[in-house]
Amino acid sequence: MPTGFRPSPPRLPKVRVEHLRIPSEHLGRDVLFELYLPPSMEHPANVSLLLVNDGQDLPVMRFRDILSGLYASGSIRPLLCVGIHAGHERRQEYGTAGTPDYKGRGSKADLYTRFVFKELLPFIRSHTGSHHFHDKSFCGFSLGGLMALDIVWNHPH
Repeated sequence: MPTGFRPSPPRLPKVRVEHLRIPSEHLGRDVLFELYLPPSMEHPANVSLLLVNDGQDLPVMRFRDILSGLYASGSIRPLLCVGIHAGHERRQEYGTAGTPDYKGRGSKADLYTRFVFKELLPFIRSHTGSHHFHDKSFCGFSLGGLMALDIVWNHPH
């Protein structure tokens, strides 16, 4: 091998990211989010869905690279990830729906839940053409994790 020659790193599967915004009637604001699309959506019914609260943090943690590495190693099946950005009223929108905490935080958690079911999920299904997902999961960071848990606890479907 010639001196100074470095082989190219292996090509990782391409995870495409779409930056989107939809108006939310329930939240009274535009909601930003990213779709992290799997390398192939050839068979949409085989794709799983992962919703992530506090999605604005995903680029910081190099989420796209993490997904690419997992696909390259064969560790995950096709997964559509949706990184939902928190708004300026994060402490009101995240929490337990219908039960604000002792300081009144989480007063809009029920509206956020409605946004997810009535606006976000229908948009994702329409935009991707995938009306059924193999599995569905929801997660988040800190208070966003509490909101995700509250939604799946009360809406296991």
